[in-house]
Amino acid sequence: MHFSEIVTTIFEPTIIKIAASIAVAIFFLFGDLHLQALIAVLMLMLFDTILGLMATYHEGQAITSRKFSRIIQKGTVYFIAISSGYYADTTISFDIIQSTMIGFIGITEFISILENMGRLGYQTPKKLLNQLKDFQSKK
Repeated sequence: MHFSEIVTTIFEPTIIKIAASIAVAIFFLFGDLHLQALIAVLMLMLFDTILGLMATYHEGQAITSRKFSRIIQKGTVYFIAISSGYYADTTISFDIIQSTMIGFIGITEFISILENMGRLGYQTPKKLLNQLKDFQSKK
């Protein structure tokens, strides 16, 4: 495929409409204040998934589609919770609920990353892991 064909395909009206629709949906569902945090949550989920798959393979366990589909379910639930936090913040004119949800989900994913590193046989900061778990479990 030539460069001109690639550029033509990218700027095809359908592609532009789809990209614009996705951008509007993201803004509508999450607001524009925490875009970097949302990307960070997405990256933490990706890293956790990769390390989880590596650890499962390392332990000789089967990687099933059922286990893998849980990742999609988890992501859906996480982003619904974050979006719900955005709307709750909108109703009370504060910016604390969505931030708290993003922080909680970020800590949860980071804990899982550290645990998966341990399953792979790498050293993990146990004190940090325990403190994060303690912070996560406090009500």
